[in-house]
Amino acid sequence: MVGTKPQGGSKIKLDGSSVFHISQGKLGTNGCKSCCTVFYTADQEGLKGEIVGIGSHKDSDSYNMEYAKKGLVDGKVLVLK
Repeated sequence: MVGTKPQGGSKIKLDGSSVFHISQGKLGTNGCKSCCTVFYTADQEGLKGEIVGIGSHKDSDSYNMEYAKKGLVDGKVLVLK
């Protein structure tokens, strides 16, 4: 939301900025077939940001990526550990 300070960034950085993510849908035993996760960066004030990846849960801390900005992930799976 514009004007809302970002919270809960991951350990992943892209171009010096923390990468945040938000998911919609439920993770099942075989991954998530009906959900989406958006990965983004935002400035401290929440006024400027950029979508840097789109994917879905593979398991509790990894994601199958459909789109990723160069430098976010090598390959098609992003792991948040």
